[in-house]
Formats: sequence, structure tokens, C-alpha cells
Amino acid sequence: MLRSQESAEARAWESFDLLATMVAVVNPDGSCLYANAGLETMIGQSRRSLVKSSLLDWFREPAQLHEAIQAVSRNEFATRRFEGALRRSVVGFTDPLPVHVIVSQTEPTHQRILVEMLEIEQQTRQDREERAMGQAQITKELIRNLAHEIKNPLGGIRGAAQLLAMDLPSPELTEYTQVIIHEADRLQTLVDRLLAPPRKPHVIGDVNIHEVCERVRALVLAEHSRGLSWNVNKTPRCRSSGATASN
Repeated sequence: MLRSQESAEARAWESFDLLATMVAVVNPDGSCLYANAGLETMIGQSRRSLVKSSLLDWFREPAQLHEAIQAVSRNEFATRRFEGALRRSVVGFTDPLPVHVIVSQTEPTHQRILVEMLEIEQQTRQDREERAMGQAQITKELIRNLAHEIKNPLGGIRGAAQLLAMDLPSPELTEYTQVIIHEADRLQTLVDRLLAPPRKPHVIGDVNIHEVCERVRALVLAEHSRGLSWNVNKTPRCRSSGATASN
């Protein structure tokens, strides 16, 4: 029965080989029960050699690791974290490797302790990516809230312009309200794009330059209605059936 349980544990621990981090399963005294491929490679020892030793032997300052393992095995903490230095026997890499160590429980009896080690550089990169993702989420929420705050005033501006257009006697004045309505619609489209899910980039195509000029004319005349003359000279090459001109 005991051998069957140990065999089941060994099969479960084999999944740790798929992790990019260094992982060891130890007893409360620090003796190594399992070491994954990442730990083998980084230390430069085979799994069989590591299992015959204590994980404490591979730390430059083992007291901190021993204290963390003991605290977790006594259920004082579910997880303990600290910074340490891992000894290596790889040729050409004799300097200790700075690691971020995570000691955690794996079972209700707390007799199997999981020790995960991440290179400090890897941990720093992971923290940086998590902060960037968090900042991106905050920015996204800010944009969505801002867009919602803009939508309501835009609807009021557009509605007021439509009501004003119904009461204006002069077509020239009505043209100004059409400018307001058009610009409100343009801002509404921009807000909808901010709130919509990411889509393919907008495809740039041909435009009618006369329609653009007419739009500019309406906007400029709306702001400077007096003392400004506007001349449009269309050559035959630039004529378009949909364009209008003011001379």
C-alpha cells in the first residue's frame, strides 16, 4: 500500500518537469524526495543525486530555507517566500544563482513540502509583465468610463441642435445646427469605437476632396461668419458629381 502511494506521488510529480521553474518536493527535514528537470539543469546534478541529498545543502544560507520549511510543515503558514542563493556545480557557472523561493504545502498532512525557485531576473520580468497588464486594465477601464461620461452630453447636444433647427427661420442659421449635429455624430462614432472590442485597423481609401473642402467651409463660416470670403475653383480634372462649390 505504501509503495503504491509513493508510486502515485511520483507519477503526479512528473508533471513538474513541464514547468520552466525549478521545483523540488522535500520532507520537513529538507531531504529531497523529487527534483524536476529544471532544477537538475540549473544545479548540474542528476535527479538521483539530488534525491539522495538535502535541498538545504544547495543553498548558500540554508537556515532561511530550513526555517521556512519547518514553518510550513507545522501549518504556521500555507506559503512562505524569501530571496536566496542557489549553489551550482555546472562547469563555468560556479557563482551562486539568486533565486526567489516559494515554500508551500502540498497535502493535508504537511509532510510533503513544495519548494519552487525562480531566477530573480525571471521573477522581475514576471512582476513587470503583471504590472503592465494591470496598468493596461486600469487604462482600459478609465477609457470606458470616460467614454460613457461623454456619450450622455453628446446626445443632449445633438438633440438640442435638432430642436433649434426646427425653430430657426433662416436656412443659413440651420446650416450651423447641421454642423453641430454632424460634429456630435463624429464624436459619437469615436466614442463607440473606444467602447467596441478591438477590430481590424481602419482601411484608408480614396476620398472626395470637394466634400472635405465643403466640410471645412461650413466649420470655418460657423466660427467666422463675417469678413471672410470663400472661393472654390474646380478644374475639369478634379470635378466630381457629388461635390458642391461656393463661389
